[in-house]
Amino acid sequence: SAEKKKAIMAEKIMKIMKETNDSKELKASPTIRTYNAIIRCCAFNRGSLDEKRAAFDIACKTLGELRDDENIVPDSYTYPSMFKSCELLLGTNKEGFDIVKDIFNKCCEDGMVDGLILKNLCNYKNLPRAVLSDMLKSNNPQTVRIATLPKEWSRNSNPVQRRRKI
Repeated sequence: SAEKKKAIMAEKIMKIMKETNDSKELKASPTIRTYNAIIRCCAFNRGSLDEKRAAFDIACKTLGELRDDENIVPDSYTYPSMFKSCELLLGTNKEGFDIVKDIFNKCCEDGMVDGLILKNLCNYKNLPRAVLSDMLKSNNPQTVRIATLPKEWSRNSNPVQRRRKI
């Protein structure tokens, strides 16, 4: 949507859900879809550089809360939305690329690297080839396949997607 400050509004909705659930007034616990929707909402936030940075901070905070939640784990939509947030909200500087690397490392830790992740990274606008090569540990990142990556990187991803060639 074209709604301004939608990332802030989404964050407020999450807070209300958690408070309502904690108070036992109504069962309104966030689900993986809630977390993913907030991250995706942040990705498409429009506005000034400060507003984009605030939206990105909300996306990162939401990913952190998701990873800390003992009852919910990232799914095949979580990290693609997070990388889209990086692409649309971060600058094209070393700091931004370091953040992309950090998020990729989290994706690897969670075992969620799949064909969609590889495709998103290869299509990421302005991501230097050297950064991508470093992340994927390959001199030719465009030819990397899931089967050639460490198995622990994709241990929790969809097995059908793991067979796809990028």
